Amino acid sequence: MASDPLRTPLCDQLGIDVPILLAGMGGIALSELTAAVCEAKGLGFIGGVGLSKDRLSREIERAKGLTKRPFGVDLFVPRPASEEEMQRAVGPLLAEMPEQLAETLDGFLNVREMVEMVIESGVSYFASALGNPGWMVEQAHDAGMTVLALVGTVRHAVASEAAGVDILIAQGYDAGGHTGRIGTFSLVPQIVDAVEVPVVAAGGIVDGRGVAAALALGAQGVWMGTRFVATREARAADAYKQRIVEIGDEDTTITRSYTGKTARMIKNRWTAEWEGRENEIKPFPLQILTTNVALKDKSPDDIDWMPMAAGQASGLVHDLPSAGEVLQTVADEAREVLARMGGAGAG
Repeated sequence: MASDPLRTPLCDQLGIDVPILLAGMGGIALSELTAAVCEAKGLGFIGGVGLSKDRLSREIERAKGLTKRPFGVDLFVPRPASEEEMQRAVGPLLAEMPEQLAETLDGFLNVREMVEMVIESGVSYFASALGNPGWMVEQAHDAGMTVLALVGTVRHAVASEAAGVDILIAQGYDAGGHTGRIGTFSLVPQIVDAVEVPVVAAGGIVDGRGVAAALALGAQGVWMGTRFVATREARAADAYKQRIVEIGDEDTTITRSYTGKTARMIKNRWTAEWEGRENEIKPFPLQILTTNVALKDKSPDDIDWMPMAAGQASGLVHDLPSAGEVLQTVADEAREVLARMGGAGAG
């Protein structure tokens, strides 16, 4: 039997059949979507960003009940601030915020506690969506956990590898959500050349052609977000999912207005009203407080105001299938492309 052109060494390392990893999108990639990707023989990550410690713990336990396959958790892991630093930074804004909204900041303000809870939960994989996770790598490794980190420059990739990270996710400017300044096609091969650990490509990959291209660039897998937002299992408002299906290549923008860090979002009234007001945007995560206060009375279906992260490849998304169907379709397309190319996979 001919070998699978899509199977890379990363598949063996992670115990998956298809080198497609679900991006741990906060509030969207929760237990149902994570489990569905795992059951389809990819690797799912729960997006812990924006969840309280208790809510994330419940999502982890729920995922364990939905799949027996290993999965991961994705968090922001900047250097943990001291309690004094946190109170000085957020105290005035917290006073304006209802208690139920303030709870969503638990993960930003109590980074160390969140990380320790995830490690103790027995989850197999940990992904750092933002920040060098070097300060927690040893503890994670002692628990048998594999650590991944998203990086947007060669410099950050080299630093993360030196800190002990096992797998690097090279995310290009094309990606939805928090992203950097370098395009995927330029970034991925430079990082592949600069490090020894496996590299996963992210940013603008929504179909089999993108997967095949990533493998041709030297990546051993892909980290896919936007395509999985537009699925039945994603914990996103129906209006947000439909907007991804509707938009084209020019309908996203880079803005700091939602979180204080540069993020690619679908254009809407909120992003338009913040244009030219950079001097009013607070640093991360203080801007999140500002956003939550401003939007506290808005419906989650009000796409004029709500944050809708999406990549530049959204124009290639035309339907709302199940996550399993996405994985199967993308994998089949990638195999067809690789077969035409003579097998470009790393395996």
